[in-house]
Amino acid sequence: MKSRFLYCGLLFAWLSGGGFVSSASAQLLFRAEQSDGEAVVGQIVSLSADEITLESKTDGESTKTTIALSRLIHLKQQPRDRWKILPPVGRPWVFLATGDRLCIEPSTIDDSELTAQWSRFEALPPLKIPLEACRGIAFTFPSDAVKQGLIVSSVTGRTDKSDLIVLRNGDRLQGELSGLTEGVAEIETSLGSVKPKARLIERLVFNPELVFAEKPDGPVTTVLLSDGSVLKLKEATATGLALNGTMLAGTKVVLPLEEIHELTVSGGEAVPLASVSSYSKTVASFPDTKRPPRAGSNVLGGFLSLRGRPALTGLGVAGGTTLSWELDGSWKSFQATCGVDDAARGRGSVIFEVRLDDKSVWHSEELTGESQPVPVPPVDLAGAKTLTLRVEYAQQGNVLDYADWTDAVLIRGE
Repeated sequence: MKSRFLYCGLLFAWLSGGGFVSSASAQLLFRAEQSDGEAVVGQIVSLSADEITLESKTDGESTKTTIALSRLIHLKQQPRDRWKILPPVGRPWVFLATGDRLCIEPSTIDDSELTAQWSRFEALPPLKIPLEACRGIAFTFPSDAVKQGLIVSSVTGRTDKSDLIVLRNGDRLQGELSGLTEGVAEIETSLGSVKPKARLIERLVFNPELVFAEKPDGPVTTVLLSDGSVLKLKEATATGLALNGTMLAGTKVVLPLEEIHELTVSGGEAVPLASVSSYSKTVASFPDTKRPPRAGSNVLGGFLSLRGRPALTGLGVAGGTTLSWELDGSWKSFQATCGVDDAARGRGSVIFEVRLDDKSVWHSEELTGESQPVPVPPVDLAGAKTLTLRVEYAQQGNVLDYADWTDAVLIRGE
């Protein structure tokens, strides 16, 4: 009971201006991009199931604008000098079957749930997540981009019907996880019970046969936090300085608006291109490396990120990749932001191109890993039958050509 009062007190202090919320919170500005091409910048007044209201101030005069969520492409916090997305390196990450990724420190795992504390947001109460929703845990996240992708892929894509613990020294323990408590895990293997310390574990992958994710029956609000965490929420609302919602896994959360980098809502006029499955692809080999495109991650399997700013949606591809979508006349426009992923560490060189019916309608200059992300202006799809996205090699050939089409969306017609 004492700890519960402590957390309530910390949460109250956070919402009242203590903890991570400073006096600058009153100046939090968000930019709402709409499907009609308009944008509104202002403070969040409220968020409901159907609409969001922002308050803008010009020359001392306040104006409130209400936007239907069905017309919202995304909501992004305006950059601030002191505000920065932290790199994912060196911290534990928990991956859920619902698509969430959480930068949290697991403290206990029992038969029914995983309990963890936010790594950065120490004033928030622990999360209790149903174990059936957990895909796995990366206890340590490497700095090497290739290893990052391998860890994420191994945690989210494993199909073997057993629990797996991989130690930092490479040893693998396969069997049935008994739990984790006081920094020690326990797993029953064919050779008996093994109890490795959590600090020696690289990753823990749960038996995919026991992992379950219930499909949402309504719009889903997806939130990107300043620590890189991504949460998918239902029944999301916001007033004052906090966003409230229920994770698809069933866990209720209260999140500080100050720590929200981006927010999107499904079911509206803007549809992430990565979710439109009817496409064809051509991936060049240069000379013997062939990397297929990846939805929601860079081409290596790691987090999408351009100049330190992660993206909620997008496609990661290698140079020499061509992707095409057949259009059925229901789409009004296409837009995106492109660049070389941070995994290239400042290197790489590519040219992005958008084509309609095999005719070039937009292309970038040569971009490298040091170039700023380039917005693709809305491309009118009226009358077009095919949308094609191409990434061509530039001066450095296929060396670290990790290209991202982020925020790539199709806008539905009227």
